[in-house]
Amino acid sequence: MIVCAQILLAVGAMAVGPEIAFLQLQQDTLRVEVGSPLVDGRFYVPHRARNRVYPPGATEATNSWTNELTLGDSAGVPVMRWVTRGEQQTPNGVVPTYELYQTYNAITLAPMAYLLRSANGGVTQLSINGKHVRGEQRPANGTPTQIDRTVARIGYFSGASDLVPPAANMRPGMVIVAPVWHPMQTEVKEVIFTIVGEVDVEVEGETVRAWKVEERNYADKVLTATWYVTEQSPYMVLAEIPVEGGIQRMTGVDLGNQADIRSRGSGRWAASALSMTRSHGGRVVRTGNASITNCAIQLNDCSPSDPPEWPAFFAYRIANHELSPGRDPGP
Repeated sequence: MIVCAQILLAVGAMAVGPEIAFLQLQQDTLRVEVGSPLVDGRFYVPHRARNRVYPPGATEATNSWTNELTLGDSAGVPVMRWVTRGEQQTPNGVVPTYELYQTYNAITLAPMAYLLRSANGGVTQLSINGKHVRGEQRPANGTPTQIDRTVARIGYFSGASDLVPPAANMRPGMVIVAPVWHPMQTEVKEVIFTIVGEVDVEVEGETVRAWKVEERNYADKVLTATWYVTEQSPYMVLAEIPVEGGIQRMTGVDLGNQADIRSRGSGRWAASALSMTRSHGGRVVRTGNASITNCAIQLNDCSPSDPPEWPAFFAYRIANHELSPGRDPGP
């Protein structure tokens, strides 16, 4: 039986006091489900990044993709919208391979929508409402398949499982058990994330300080990926994936903050490479834009009516009375 970590914390607090209970929680394995308050997607800010794939032993990438995150609203629900565009290196140059559009709940990371367009003309389009999945899979040359099913359990998107540990306020030695799932699947799979600690890694010729996170199947404990993640874009800087023949590497590099793209030349976004702090479920972590601080806390010259200049994260935190203008958003 899965016992939610927040219940363990509440029981421990009543028995031994909040300080000791918190220490016990740090030592325990966190078991989270989609919707757990221990996973907060507001850690992520708008950004663009490029990922490259290197087969075992290769020095040249064979394929790559770009990820772009924007924040928005869907019927009053804060959402994150990811756009992924894939490319493959061929003898005739780089050719597009697919476009993937995904929508998640910006707080819980719950999948909400999935649209995949392949270069060959195939399209898969799904909407996810809780455990209900509806849509259509349309092959390039074939009969479309209608999809309308209810799954027993929802999971975090398996193709972006590396989003979960940073959103759970990772710390050395922390272990997270979480469900992962693809919208085309009927069953979820449990995985184990182990936060090893901070290490230096080489990424595209640069040394980067990152958190090392190991991902294993819960059922057989087989290592499926080692992630190296940071607290700012591109978030995932390196992945080592065991495949036949060795280790496949995936690198990630920052292509710029989406806010900078939307408001080119804006002074309020000029410090996008700097760090700031924000409240993250009662914890303080770093994000990627120091200039947001004055806008969000002091409300110097930004307005909620000016969306490109108003970080959606702070907008919905204020709307939910989690943050008041003029007050530091610390713990």
